[in-house]
Amino acid sequence: MMRNILSIIIMAAAIMVFVFWSKPLFNEVNDLRAEKEAIENALANSRQLQSLLDENLYKYNSISEDDLARLNKIFGGQEESVELILEVGKLAEANGITLKRINVQNKSASNIPLSQTPSLRSIPIDMMFAGSYQSFISFLESLERSLKIIDISRLEFSAAGDGESYDFILGGFVYGQFK
Repeated sequence: MMRNILSIIIMAAAIMVFVFWSKPLFNEVNDLRAEKEAIENALANSRQLQSLLDENLYKYNSISEDDLARLNKIFGGQEESVELILEVGKLAEANGITLKRINVQNKSASNIPLSQTPSLRSIPIDMMFAGSYQSFISFLESLERSLKIIDISRLEFSAAGDGESYDFILGGFVYGQFK
């Protein structure tokens, strides 16, 4: 009988040791496993982000000089408004219409909040042309294909007297980096 009581006491002591000493250690091990899994997930995400960064850096570095020059032309690259006037004049001449007047209003330019570049601005522009309707349509198509971003918001036209020639007035905004 003594043996049974002693066996029960030893079993109770073993259970007490497990409950009060081993179980908290077991819970701590489980917590550490969960933390390890979270760290491994974060590390995997970090590796994935690093590979995306490397891929995008490779794409950025693979942009050719010609493409960079085209991008600078689109956004102006500190282009002066005089160069804009010359470009519009060349397009008009190439399409058989006459540039009568162009007004670029540098002083009332506003910053565009779409870019992180603080010097990217929109500048109001007014232009007057003379020529045939078909030449004007051809000019507008050339202006649309040009790399300079011009947003036309106003168009007026009137007959110039001989019936085949018209006066055209365009108003809008040009976007770029202007000094």
